[in-house]
Amino acid sequence: MEDTRNHSILIVEDEMIIALDIQETLKRLGCKRTSIAENGEAALISISREPPDLVLMDIGLGGSIDGIDTAEQIRSSHETVPILFLTSYSNTGIRSRASHIANSGYILKPYTSDMLWNAIHIALTERV
Repeated sequence: MEDTRNHSILIVEDEMIIALDIQETLKRLGCKRTSIAENGEAALISISREPPDLVLMDIGLGGSIDGIDTAEQIRSSHETVPILFLTSYSNTGIRSRASHIANSGYILKPYTSDMLWNAIHIALTERV
């Protein structure tokens, strides 16, 4: 079984308290390389400079592009980078918009650290 702890993870979250909490959770779980982007634009710049192994993407990002639009742009240039959507919205419209993005998953907030780590592990070990 592949060790997912040495992979790089980009956290795209516009609420810094939540982003830092996710980063701390990942560190506690042994993940050594994480970074944070506060909006879609910053995420795209970060990915163009150094593509991560996985993106944790808040769907409801502030800024000019939301998480789903950001993921679509990421997918167009980095098709094998897994994207896990994080959201507190569970309506079918949002799920439907997110579901067509290949190589992605969906985690509802609130989530436990075990749920987060299991989803990350699955996304990294099953990536194309």
